[in-house]
Amino acid sequence: MSFSQAESPLGYRPANYESLNFADAETGRTIHTAGGVFWLDGGRWWVGEGFLDYCDQEGVDPLVESGFGYCLSPYRFGQEFTPEAVVRAGLARWWGDDEEAALAAVREVFSRHG
Repeated sequence: MSFSQAESPLGYRPANYESLNFADAETGRTIHTAGGVFWLDGGRWWVGEGFLDYCDQEGVDPLVESGFGYCLSPYRFGQEFTPEAVVRAGLARWWGDDEEAALAAVREVFSRHG
């Protein structure tokens, strides 16, 4: 896999960055992207050239237009981020309808990563 140089001082951006993850076979470095609009160089998220200007011209929200907001929604940026809030928001559905079991499991995850 080859990478093209990005404006990022630390890393590279995939030449075709419409898929979500790329790995360089030689170095093992991975580039994570969100729909080709954002990419992470290992230290910082970058925005595709012209994307923010396009959103300004069209009057659209960059996080909504790119789908990146959907990808980030479980992290609850700018919102309460507690086990209770995660369960209330329906982000612990893998425990089924047992809200107490979900809350106990999410609390355990929070305590491990505290």
